[in-house]
Amino acid sequence: MISPTSTTTTLREGIDKQNNIYIYRVVPTDKDLAEQLRQYMDTQGIRTEKVYVCMDKASNTDAFLSAFFNDPKKEAPCNLKNLTQDQEEIENNFLKDGFNTLLLLPSKEIENALQITELLKDYPVFGNDVIFTDIPNKNIKNVIHQRLIVVAPWHPQANRKFTDKYNKFWPRENTKGSDGLNWRTGMAYDAALAITEAIRKVSLTSDIQENRQAVAKALQSVNIEGATKTIQFTEKGDRDVSVAPKGYIVRFDKNANKETYRSDFVCIEGCDQSTAPKTEPQ
Repeated sequence: MISPTSTTTTLREGIDKQNNIYIYRVVPTDKDLAEQLRQYMDTQGIRTEKVYVCMDKASNTDAFLSAFFNDPKKEAPCNLKNLTQDQEEIENNFLKDGFNTLLLLPSKEIENALQITELLKDYPVFGNDVIFTDIPNKNIKNVIHQRLIVVAPWHPQANRKFTDKYNKFWPRENTKGSDGLNWRTGMAYDAALAITEAIRKVSLTSDIQENRQAVAKALQSVNIEGATKTIQFTEKGDRDVSVAPKGYIVRFDKNANKETYRSDFVCIEGCDQSTAPKTEPQ
């Protein structure tokens, strides 16, 4: 199995070591993504002790939180699942304790996470890859415009050649309102590319188990360029982020031209800035 979308660090939990060799992923882990966002925020002079976290607890958000603060025991002061009753308390705690930056880590509670941006609208906002999605609420779009910055596993702007090919085969006018081009698209393409390359390397037989082992072994030596840059795997089967980005930093822009990149998020770090989508004047 090659997962194009599972970022959780617990991907192999409950699976015996013998079968772990058959589990790979092309997407960076939550740990990778958290470290990438932390690195970017460091360059912006943001101190972690001033970062206020709102999250709904899950394996992916726990891993992100621990890696971001480099503290496995770190707890978030704000629970997105209890947002309705806690909004006044959230605002009071944020101001009383001297926080100046908001970090949103939803697992499922995206709508609640975005409500926090209205509550604390005078402060910079960062988030995990879960928020890198379509945001239909016009009022929220105004609140987070050029303010919300998230880390994404990939952005179509990172590979113009792949994006142009996608647009050629699936023009926007033929997608019936569903753009389809997002980070999962690039990762799914590369997962298929990697398994195809591994199969090409082996001589298949009539023995299914033998074939499984041969393909799993071949994946260890895969080294190809895909939509999301160099595809190689670690010994554990994770994406080797020493030869590919841990993530991309993207910013919400309600005026972004979606014709090419099909996203309201514009890549601001990690992509080819010469292909940056034009922002329409307000």
